[in-house]
Amino acid sequence: MDDRKHAGGTATADDPLATLSDERLHRFFAYLEAKRGTRAFAARRDIDPLEFGYILGNVVLGEVQHEPLRFRYRLVGSNLAAAAGYDLTGSFVDDHPDVEYRAYVVARYAETTTWRRPTGGNYRFLLGHKLRQYQCLRVPLSDDGETINMIIAAFILGLPSSAA
Repeated sequence: MDDRKHAGGTATADDPLATLSDERLHRFFAYLEAKRGTRAFAARRDIDPLEFGYILGNVVLGEVQHEPLRFRYRLVGSNLAAAAGYDLTGSFVDDHPDVEYRAYVVARYAETTTWRRPTGGNYRFLLGHKLRQYQCLRVPLSDDGETINMIIAAFILGLPSSAA
């Protein structure tokens, strides 16, 4: 049973930024789209962290493993690690200390992987009696142009600027 309370919404397939108000997420998506060009997906090698310093501390780079589908944090941005009080860089999502949130994160990354498109949205929900509020953009990456082997995500913590 899913007892989470959601407000806002998730982005549509046609516009992954539809519900996102933070300009940094729009700028980051435009950057990733430029790196993708005419290909189905950008590759990790296309992305240079020096080109998005404005949001780097809010970025997660996740490795996607298949059979079984599993996710490992390759990078957790310093702002996100500081807000959480721990850094999961190098750990599997399975190792997340909050069991309930772990399942939620796995489900979101699985969506991005299986849907093979950017996902995200404006999230506000209760999970384990803790209020979580953030905007997120998740974008699949592929080194071979076919297999999703990484997800890059950017988070803006707190209320959207239009709701603050």
